[in-house]
Amino acid sequence: MIKKTIITLLVLIYIIIGTLSIFAQTTSNTIFNKNFYNKTLETRTYEFIINTAIDKIADNNLIKENFTKLQLKEELTTIYSEKIFQPTFNKLVKDLTNIRKNTSIPIVINLETIKNSLLTLAHNLSYKLFLNLPKCTEGQLPTFKENEIPTCIPKDVKYNYLFSNYNDNFKETIDEKIPLNIMIDFSSSQNDTSITIETIIKNFDTIKLTLFILSILLIILLATIIKTPFSLTLLITGITFILTSIVAIITSTIITLLPKNIINNITDTALKQHILPLIETILKNFNTELIKISSIYLALGLTLILIYSFLKHKKTNV
Repeated sequence: MIKKTIITLLVLIYIIIGTLSIFAQTTSNTIFNKNFYNKTLETRTYEFIINTAIDKIADNNLIKENFTKLQLKEELTTIYSEKIFQPTFNKLVKDLTNIRKNTSIPIVINLETIKNSLLTLAHNLSYKLFLNLPKCTEGQLPTFKENEIPTCIPKDVKYNYLFSNYNDNFKETIDEKIPLNIMIDFSSSQNDTSITIETIIKNFDTIKLTLFILSILLIILLATIIKTPFSLTLLITGITFILTSIVAIITSTIITLLPKNIINNITDTALKQHILPLIETILKNFNTELIKISSIYLALGLTLILIYSFLKHKKTNV
């Protein structure tokens, strides 16, 4: 009875350790691997930045009264194309995949290029307004609406003179809504005994190796306790591997369902609206990789059970 209890306990411990090991290996193959950041993820990140930027500036009354979000997006994607965004994305990928080497250096996403693109957008759109305004009749002077747009254009009056206030207002909105940099800092001021994200990242390779070694030692210990018959060792080990793969897949699947609950806590409306597709893409790719690794455990478990069945069948025939 005690032996069965110990075996059951070891199986449960292995399932926990094995699942954590699968997640550690998956993280190594995804978050810390540059090949994880494929074209799809680049496009999702680009769309997230574009849509969020548009939403942030579209609340400005001067912009809202004269242009739709679709017009803003069409113009901005022409100025700030995905090709222009690529160096920013590549630098982000490089910083993320190298973060284990030095967690004290924060990851900085430079938004200067998109801010400049938004300023170009402002001038392009205001110039379109300028071209579409009627010419003032002889002796007529333009009046300005609350949105700083003149009612007509006097003869020989230049664009810069009429629309300087409009462009200045647009620039103020951009400076207010769009930061120059986004900084992700994993370092922590907490005491050394605290388990922080920084600690996990810094010691990630050690944690991954430790989990792998522990899982092997647990299997050896399990086999040692069972001893005989050998076929029973194969059966229990096979079941353990299968259960571990199932638990890992179920856990990962549950995690992929969490983003909607997580983003409900985000107060920034623009960020909240557009970050979901990006997070879902990341978790979907992560889950795909985890299933591949879990399949190895599943295949190994099934193989051991097949060997057990073969040995049992052979013994019965004898």
